[in-house]
Amino acid sequence: MSFFKIIKNVTRKISCVIVVLMPIALVACVNAPQIITEMEKVEITEDLIQAVHCYDYIEDFHNGFALVKKYPNDWSDEGGITQYGFIDTKGEEVVSCIYEHYCDEFEWRSNYLIGRCFEEGLAAITRNGKYGFVNTKGEEVTPCLYDYAKDFSEGLAAIERNGKYGFINTKGETVIPFQYDDAKGFSEGLAAVIRGGKYGFINTKGETVIPFQYDDAESFSEGLAAVTCGGKYGFINTKGGIVIPLQYDYAGTFSEGLAVILKDKKIGYISTKGTEIVPCKYEIFDEYGWIGGNHNYKEGLALVKYNGKYGFVNTKGDEVISCQYDKAESFSEGLAVITKNQKLGFINTQGEIIIPCIYDKAGNFSEGLAAIRQSDRKWGYINKKGDIVIPCKYDYAGDFSKGLASVYLGHYISSTLKGFIDKRGRSTFTQADWDEYEKTKDEEGVGIASWDQDLMYEDTY
Repeated sequence: MSFFKIIKNVTRKISCVIVVLMPIALVACVNAPQIITEMEKVEITEDLIQAVHCYDYIEDFHNGFALVKKYPNDWSDEGGITQYGFIDTKGEEVVSCIYEHYCDEFEWRSNYLIGRCFEEGLAAITRNGKYGFVNTKGEEVTPCLYDYAKDFSEGLAAIERNGKYGFINTKGETVIPFQYDDAKGFSEGLAAVIRGGKYGFINTKGETVIPFQYDDAESFSEGLAAVTCGGKYGFINTKGGIVIPLQYDYAGTFSEGLAVILKDKKIGYISTKGTEIVPCKYEIFDEYGWIGGNHNYKEGLALVKYNGKYGFVNTKGDEVISCQYDKAESFSEGLAVITKNQKLGFINTQGEIIIPCIYDKAGNFSEGLAAIRQSDRKWGYINKKGDIVIPCKYDYAGDFSKGLASVYLGHYISSTLKGFIDKRGRSTFTQADWDEYEKTKDEEGVGIASWDQDLMYEDTY
């Protein structure tokens, strides 16, 4: 069957539509005991090439595993069930495609979980609408008995049954009874849980360590957790003591000794002692006011925005790279993407332009390479010297992770072929794929649905 077959008359949720219409892709999954280290080299093999072409959908590899799907023969019925399993980077099916993925209101929950599979060696699986866990040998260590399941963290996973949450261990044993309205994962020995509409914290024995008194609570990081009461944010320690008063309009988690805070609609940063290291004078990045991980410190610098321009501050609060760029991303591997006059390039931590602003699009550096798009709208990869080491011939290219990156051919959603490439530049695309791509491109025209995530429809290729 051609990977470019156009599927018509699909009337499902957007998330399902995209899955159906892109025949080939891959979800990353990790098994802690078998994690691929940074030093190991993963390369495209003939077995992996064959495996990629055996499934209807494959998601990105993540620490050595990918989720694979097989679609039902008939998509006309609501609640159509997709079967899924997992493969490794050698192309071997380590978990058979016998588990279910639903295309209904249940899907958003299963999508959220299976996209982060094999946390601490286990992946969530579903059968008949119930959740369980499987290991990387394909063994079902926890039967599918639960209404929902969250990631394992510090050896425990929050599980829902009959509307209440408890925790199980990696053997599937219930170690904390089902008595909470919701629960977050364990971090630094404590988990935030809800009872009676209020958050508190429990330890791994299920003992209440911090009373149920907060409207919201984040997980502990660097010894402190952000909590909310009466619309104001502050921080508590692991004993429940308030170490930073609840006085901010928002507070994030600590990273590299600092946490983002919001006061009077302006961003700043405080230390674990509550000292305001960076004054609240910077702007929120997101136009809708959402504050996320892109505000965290990375590699000793935090991305900030002032008068519509982007720059960086260090952990002492000094604006070491002035706010002069139209857009920027956080540092990764010593370099950060910047945008000036609608062209992208890279700077180092001293603010020096290392790679000129000559690209239309660019991703962050990962494993020594960054995806870039040239003016001909083709993607390839450069090294930290700016040399093109993998030719620009793909219609989209993702970041490298453990030696592999996802690449795409085609702009039509219904005609997009996803594959993988290694750092030598070898891909899973066969000559037949390239021939089909050229043929389909000529037949269908060009232009719809670029993979830039900023434009869904474009008139030119």
